[in-house]
Amino acid sequence: MTFRADALATNMPSSHWLQALRTYLGTIAVGNLLWEALQLPLYTIWTTGTVREQAFAVLHCTMGDILIAMSALTLALITAGDEGWPAVRFPQVAAATLVFGVSYTFSASG
Repeated sequence: MTFRADALATNMPSSHWLQALRTYLGTIAVGNLLWEALQLPLYTIWTTGTVREQAFAVLHCTMGDILIAMSALTLALITAGDEGWPAVRFPQVAAATLVFGVSYTFSASG
């Protein structure tokens, strides 16, 4: 286990949770933005909407996807996480995040 200088003062182990959250959020944001933009031609707004309406739809849906992804991660951290995350229990949190995210997606689409 690694320790940072300020962590030594409080006897707390170093954790890279903030960098992990930033990486997760950035990856989710870019991935969902691309996903929403690529599937836009499948909807009628592609032929009937203005460019402004299309851009709003992509951004609106991307923000919703980000909220779902962050909620899934938060719930996973609450139920399966550890204060040493992501160094500790990363696979369990990742699996729980996927289960919560996919569960929400299926329940919302039905």
